[in-house]
Amino acid sequence: MPPLLHQVFRPVPFCTYYRMAEIADTRRARLQPRAGFKLAAVWTYLGVLPFFVFIIAFLIFPATNLFAGAFQDAKGNFTLVNIQGLFSPYILKAYRTSLEVSLITSLSGGCWVSLWHMQSPWARRRAGCAACCLLFPVWPPILAACRWLLHLLPR
Repeated sequence: MPPLLHQVFRPVPFCTYYRMAEIADTRRARLQPRAGFKLAAVWTYLGVLPFFVFIIAFLIFPATNLFAGAFQDAKGNFTLVNIQGLFSPYILKAYRTSLEVSLITSLSGGCWVSLWHMQSPWARRRAGCAACCLLFPVWPPILAACRWLLHLLPR
């Protein structure tokens, strides 16, 4: 008579998995970190340095400059006249147009990514396309910053 299935394939006891984890933990505990200055940590942050330079140069510096200038008149004195001017019809229309463009680009990018991912299981694994579509609304400020740099360069 042939052996039964449970006699051939014996399940691994659950305690075996804990034993493997204990072995891995003891091996990891034996590894001692090297003392002294770690150059690898510096290289890790060096990769994101251009990002922080870009954020400071084109986001933080202009935003603080605009915020400080919003409460100053032509002579540099404190005033709220500029804030009152934000409620003029021309400024409100420009603000509304900006919000509409932002909403349209965000929704169209989100819909396009959703439709792309519903297309096939193969497309679900393609994260590169989704990242490009989600970063699409970021391009106008980047292009504006590049235009600003070109404006500052001597002709």
